[in-house]
Amino acid sequence: MKTLTQAQVNILLNQALNKVYEAPIAAFESTTLLPRGTNGVSAGAESFSWWEMNGFGVAKFVDRYAKDLPPVGMAMKQKFAGVGIAGDSYSFSYFDLLNAQYEGIPLNTRLGVIQRNAILMKQDSNALEGDSEHGFTGFINNPNVPVVAIPNGDWKNSSTTGDDIVDDFQAIIDAVKAATKNSEKPDSIAIASKQFAKLNNKRIASSGESPRILQYLKDTFPQIKNWYSADCLNGVGVGGKDRVVLYTKAEDAVMHVVPLEFTQLPEQWAGLAATVNGVAKDAGTIFFRPLSAAYADV
Repeated sequence: MKTLTQAQVNILLNQALNKVYEAPIAAFESTTLLPRGTNGVSAGAESFSWWEMNGFGVAKFVDRYAKDLPPVGMAMKQKFAGVGIAGDSYSFSYFDLLNAQYEGIPLNTRLGVIQRNAILMKQDSNALEGDSEHGFTGFINNPNVPVVAIPNGDWKNSSTTGDDIVDDFQAIIDAVKAATKNSEKPDSIAIASKQFAKLNNKRIASSGESPRILQYLKDTFPQIKNWYSADCLNGVGVGGKDRVVLYTKAEDAVMHVVPLEFTQLPEQWAGLAATVNGVAKDAGTIFFRPLSAAYADV
């Protein structure tokens, strides 16, 4: 009579589980836009704290015996957040394992890949949009990031010129400079994908020889190193407008906090089925220096 030993079961399941980890996955928007890490939050943590910081101060020329050197400072506020658990599961029948061992029929790992992707999709959503029910904030809607009132703004209007859009970009950059006394120098910008496409198609002037607006902006603002088209910013601004996010892409400025990456747990038997549970932990997106970023709605 053919049966399975526990050692055979372990080998079959481990082979299948490893294939789930090794399977290629689609790129998620949050992994492109944001640094991702633990920020020192352990996998066992249920909550954590961090310091929200904004520096300020300027230097000046002084004489060699000066006693009144201008001070610099930092406004600090301790913040707290919880850690959420994302989970899902799939199962193998005892007979799936039996077939794999004795008939050479491989275990189907598609459900495991679906499980992994489902958890990664949940983390991606939490990183970008947050989860108000569980108290998480996202990249697109952090209440401590200022919303800048730009001079023109209506980029969908055919009468809005390339110069108007350049002025709007300058206003966003100037707002960060003013709020931080020029101590922050954002290097990245995410633009709602609908607006990004328009900037990439429309020319700065009516002349067919003039550069497209997007290229003109990149040339005009070389300090912005990263330019992203972001689906998550379509229609999320005030009044359903599209949103632009100017920010510093650095771990000490903003981070998607992930205390525990996707993990498959040992199988649990119930009747003739071995269930594999998958879990991960997530805390949303934290802006450690919210004044280093700015939102604008267009």
